[in-house]
Amino acid sequence: MIEGAQFTLPGSASEPVACDLSLPDGDGPHPMVVLVHGFKGFSGWGFFPLLAERLAASGVAALRVNFSHNGTGQSEDAAHFTRLDLFERDRMSYRLLDLQAAIRETWARHPAIAPSRLGLLGHSLGGAVCLLAMKSLPARCLVTLASVDYTRFTPEQTEVIRRDGRLLIPNARTKQMMPIGIAALRDLEAHADEYDLDAAAAMHGCPWLITHGSKDPTVPVAAARRLASLGGPRATLDVIDGADHVLDCKHPFAGPTTAFDSFAAASTAFLNTHL
Repeated sequence: MIEGAQFTLPGSASEPVACDLSLPDGDGPHPMVVLVHGFKGFSGWGFFPLLAERLAASGVAALRVNFSHNGTGQSEDAAHFTRLDLFERDRMSYRLLDLQAAIRETWARHPAIAPSRLGLLGHSLGGAVCLLAMKSLPARCLVTLASVDYTRFTPEQTEVIRRDGRLLIPNARTKQMMPIGIAALRDLEAHADEYDLDAAAAMHGCPWLITHGSKDPTVPVAAARRLASLGGPRATLDVIDGADHVLDCKHPFAGPTTAFDSFAAASTAFLNTHL
């Protein structure tokens, strides 16, 4: 039976980071992969719990992290955007700090996890977070799914944020207008070189699986092809024919799709090979 553990720790600006750890059978030491959600995402979205279960069943512990300022609440509200005030204050530096804190706390709480056998798996904007985090974490390998290939705002978005102090982005699923605050823009500007994805993709030397759906309407598959070109021979590009940005899955989860099964099998094999 796969063992699970839930815990919360103080994150950026003292806001809580909620974590769910799926542990494989046995005493370990186990390798661990961290599942990193994207923009307008959360750790319990759609296929993430099932992906964690499948990874743990294969022998890889899976840590799902809910970032402190992703806009969801705690406990029963963990799958609902009840804290858009936090979402408005979110920024890349908060995500990176939360990720590092969650990993350190997991190592401290669970001696069955081997710190030397760490992998990262990020979806959408979470892929960019993982790429940037590779510079400060001892990760052996990286998986990105439907990842963006840049972190900057467009000139039009920048103009709106400077003028209004925020940019409203619609959430098609919940029908909410989700605010990006000026703190996010200032953070990107203050760390422009540090958050350069081209440099991050070209510099890290770990095996990298880049997966993308060919019919992704949110992040074009061209982004994956560009990341693969930056990654060079250590990068493996896997384009899933016909799949969309979320592997044709929904939230609430309605069961695995063919695209999800393909990604889960490929990522599990990749992580077991390199961890």
